[in-house]
Amino acid sequence: ASAAGDAHTQQVTYKNPVFAGDFPDPFVLRDGDRYYAFATNSGSSNVPVITSTDLVEWTELPDALPELPPWAKANASLTWAPSVLRRGNTFVLYFTARDIASGFQCIGRATSTNAAGPYVDDSTAPFICQVGGDENMCGSIDPSPFVDENGDAYLLWKSDENAAECAGDSRLWTQRLGVDGISLLGSPTELLRRDRAWEVPLIEGPSMV
Repeated sequence: ASAAGDAHTQQVTYKNPVFAGDFPDPFVLRDGDRYYAFATNSGSSNVPVITSTDLVEWTELPDALPELPPWAKANASLTWAPSVLRRGNTFVLYFTARDIASGFQCIGRATSTNAAGPYVDDSTAPFICQVGGDENMCGSIDPSPFVDENGDAYLLWKSDENAAECAGDSRLWTQRLGVDGISLLGSPTELLRRDRAWEVPLIEGPSMV
């Protein structure tokens, strides 16, 4: 890696894995000169988090989401695929958890003034949960934020229609976020659905650049 204007490139060496622990579905946030990586639940942590200044040496930190909100089933190893968006002085953690009311995986949001957490979700229902009615999609998972060149933020996710109860083709969605990152504007827009043979059995885990 090299800084802008450097006359030479400093070679950084490392050995994989850079973190040998159980750390599925990693999302990496840069805040200043420090990186934070968040993962699907592992061990006793709902959202494991590790930190680094060089992406090579990583240090474990306490659970980023030590308490799940009341709508989410606790101690079920079903807190998945977290991601984080900074909005002003607040960090917003998006995560997937099991919605007790519907029995499906749905998306929550939690906030903290510290990138590492702890994050708190004070909501009484999931943030995004495509269940029930004519548009039952068997839940929503894999939240991923995107910020455009104007600074407007959007959330991408997957509707879980490949679940046995729906037995359909999964789709990817997006919806604009409010300035605070914890509200939604307008309606969700379908981006893509599983429509190619090589995509069997599903598409998921969206990310936009």
